[in-house]
Amino acid sequence: MRQTYLGTDMHVEIKLADGETVTVRLQNSENTHIPKAGEAVGLDFETGAARLLVD
Repeated sequence: MRQTYLGTDMHVEIKLADGETVTVRLQNSENTHIPKAGEAVGLDFETGAARLLVD
């Protein structure tokens, strides 16, 4: 897992069960839980909030 600190945000690279990876943005706050490598996480997207960026 790769974590990138960007001031007000943290980008975390998450590996999905099928082996694909996605990068998620977490807003930094006292209550933000930053997952540790190997920790299982759940992803929840608000309708219309996901953006696909082609590399």
